[in-house]
Amino acid sequence: MDRVYFQGSGVAVGGEVVQYESNNACYYISSCPLTASGQCAQVGTTIAVDPAVIPFRGTVDIETIGIRKALDKGGLIIGYHIDVYNGVGQAICKPPNWGNFYAVVRFLSY
Repeated sequence: MDRVYFQGSGVAVGGEVVQYESNNACYYISSCPLTASGQCAQVGTTIAVDPAVIPFRGTVDIETIGIRKALDKGGLIIGYHIDVYNGVGQAICKPPNWGNFYAVVRFLSY
């Protein structure tokens, strides 16, 4: 795995969830895709944010998507950028299922 780079978690060919621990620079098997909050990422709930823009663990309402909770963050999520957790696998990320878009985001609570 010396040439593999990813941030967070992924699913191995055998179905195991592989998590990357940046503090210790190591990979390990996890029971679920863990977020920075220590909770499992959940479709329909979890988003990753820049905590300088949306407070960590804050709740927002994203136009056309609904209410989500900021349970994750990452070095590549900067400024007014939100990653919406939509499950695992490349097919989920490809249109018409998903893609990049602009939406109104309303902050609801901490």
